[in-house]
Amino acid sequence: MLTIPFNEYAAMEGANWSKVKHIWQKSPLHYKAHIESEEDDDTVGRAMGREVHRLVLEPDTEPDYVIWEGGDRRGKEWNEFKAAKEGKTIFKPNEVSAAYKQAQAIVNHKTAMSYLRGATFEQTLQWINGPTGLKCKGRTDAQKPGILIDLKGCGSIVARD
Repeated sequence: MLTIPFNEYAAMEGANWSKVKHIWQKSPLHYKAHIESEEDDDTVGRAMGREVHRLVLEPDTEPDYVIWEGGDRRGKEWNEFKAAKEGKTIFKPNEVSAAYKQAQAIVNHKTAMSYLRGATFEQTLQWINGPTGLKCKGRTDAQKPGILIDLKGCGSIVARD
């Protein structure tokens, strides 16, 4: 297993769940269209999930986002701001706040932290699927011997013990 930055993992050749899930959710043709598409399918939700991951699993790293305080993501000012910040994740203030609240809810959750304490984070896996010969890759959020942990964001931050 390797510990590498996410952008290097994303650039690696190989099928991963975020691509392969299109087969199960829709059809093999949707999967083919997805992997051949050059569109960036990033969403605010995915970006917020990455920020929650950073805050919980890599809290000593610097944030890599900018904040848009101009209202809706449309219009001339938005387009100029977006062009000037190319390559950066752009959040609205309420999105950053929500990501921080989600991360804090995890850190304050006794059971969640009992799993995360002492775990190894963000490990990259690569393998060849035997029956198909397909190169595959994956990235664990956290792991301990015998335990894989997948950290997800949510729409509600109500924590239950």
